[in-house]
Amino acid sequence: DLSSNPSICTGCSRGCNIDIWVKNNEILRLTPRFNEEVNSYWMCDDGRLNTFKHVNADNRVDGTHLRKDGQLIEVGWDEAYASASSELKNISNKEIAFIGSAFSTCEDNYLLTKFTKDVIGCKNIDFIRHTDPDFGDELLRQNDITPNTMGAELTGVSPKQGGLDLDGIVQGIKSGKIKGLFVMEDDLLEAYPELEKSLPNLELLIVLTSNFNKITAFADFVFPAATFAEKNGTFINFKGRVQRIKPAVETTEMDRSLDGMAMSRLDKFGTSFDRWAKGNKRDARASWKIISGLSILFDKKLKYKMAENVFDDMSKNIDAFKGLDYDIMGEKLKTPTPFLPAYKV
Repeated sequence: DLSSNPSICTGCSRGCNIDIWVKNNEILRLTPRFNEEVNSYWMCDDGRLNTFKHVNADNRVDGTHLRKDGQLIEVGWDEAYASASSELKNISNKEIAFIGSAFSTCEDNYLLTKFTKDVIGCKNIDFIRHTDPDFGDELLRQNDITPNTMGAELTGVSPKQGGLDLDGIVQGIKSGKIKGLFVMEDDLLEAYPELEKSLPNLELLIVLTSNFNKITAFADFVFPAATFAEKNGTFINFKGRVQRIKPAVETTEMDRSLDGMAMSRLDKFGTSFDRWAKGNKRDARASWKIISGLSILFDKKLKYKMAENVFDDMSKNIDAFKGLDYDIMGEKLKTPTPFLPAYKV
């Protein structure tokens, strides 16, 4: 008996509507969910078979980690927040850079933009574009192999006036101009392998990620980011359509019954003795929540309780989101106003 929850495929910028099927808190399959405006009844094999593998993978980050004596060790959230914030305060806002992500939700990217600009006072922010000219087809698949490029752009993940863009940030790391780096839900080293020689020279590297990867080998702090299957949020597909994702897999601070997650009979009636009814819950949080928690230790705090609160703030500050309602949207899709300037500096 499996539970299913509606979500969005993250394999490309189409954003096919899907159902995530879970048992024992592990994803067993994805199936297409009908939406006449996006994917009709279909989804591609790559999306169906591959886009959830990292959620179940053995290399998931479980709990916060910081580097001591050359090794990443697991520590509590409070210790990680306190130490990371202290290190951030020691670096000039002109010598640090922030990398957002087209794999992250609009809410995640919006909080990163606000943290960069309002809390740190930094102008160096951008994200990695991921395209594969051989991936797209004439039916569903798009060459943009991320779910939220437009969302990252609309929420302001771009260099502020006089700030460094992605190429400038990479060159700054190589030259030593950039001394601190904050990377959210992407692997800069995978995209720029030549940085392997320069990353050890950084004074500070903070990484928010769901899985250990190439760049975490150099990180001073690794915060466990929840995957698309473990959080609420929104993506914007290549046509400018805002679509919601909902959690289907539990983390330690979530409760399936309280977070609006559908429950199978096993979820409802399983006992604490039924291992198959509970499954492993990872200690991971949505990136916006990690950033919010980190901001508490600065003068300008970004306090939000739920993804919906972040979305409400976005709808007040970003023209393209005005008039959109998180609750009404649900599984019903809305299209934002034409592409307008994002979060204003």
